[in-house]
Amino acid sequence: MIVVSQGPTKSGTTLAFEMACATLELNGWPQRTLPDGVVTEGHHINFVHGWDDAALLALVEETRGERIVVKTHGPPDLSPALVDRLIAAGELRIHVVVRDPRDQVLSMLDAGRAARAEGSASFSRIETIDDALFQVHRQLARTRAWGSRASLRLVYDHFAFDRPSGPCLLAADLGVAPDVDGVWAIVDGRFTQRNVARPGRYRSELEPAEAARIAAEFPDLIARVIEAGDLSWFDEAAFLDDQPPLP
Repeated sequence: MIVVSQGPTKSGTTLAFEMACATLELNGWPQRTLPDGVVTEGHHINFVHGWDDAALLALVEETRGERIVVKTHGPPDLSPALVDRLIAAGELRIHVVVRDPRDQVLSMLDAGRAARAEGSASFSRIETIDDALFQVHRQLARTRAWGSRASLRLVYDHFAFDRPSGPCLLAADLGVAPDVDGVWAIVDGRFTQRNVARPGRYRSELEPAEAARIAAEFPDLIARVIEAGDLSWFDEAAFLDDQPPLP
């Protein structure tokens, strides 16, 4: 089984990925590093940048008899029929995570400042709220498409700060025993892209007009998913939307 862990950048995807890995590890499913070509080379974790049917089938073939978690930010450029067949056969599960876009924008701006200070290309072009909003829009479209087939949909503020929530939700979805303390003991010792790690940052770090402007871009997501926990928002997306090309 391949478990695809997907979400926009700076939305808690690395935390969700590491929680899923730890949950499986504690239940006897070790997480080995997959070979280059099956996953995208140059990453210290199992990460896939671009998807197509051949890439997904190669992952499934490589991991037969195992349960391996793979992280991605990319769009699902996949045949819906293939995805549905693999899900029905128990060879694929999809997890997605979203975050309040007001906090996501702040985290992306932090990452942009850090990247420029370090001379890193990643995130260096994120200098303004508008720069961040452009990325949030395109990445949320990808996540919503994946989420239309996801068995687990996570909201960052819930699983990151209510410590029993994430391990219990992941264990239930993966059909294994929950171990809240064990998962956090592993995850707290791993690199999870943690920045400020505080819920509702926008309330104290954005001007009210800035927060309102960002919220106006994502009224459905904020009202339904972030505030009301209505995860049917994902069901209303097509699996293969007209996604922008990968950067």
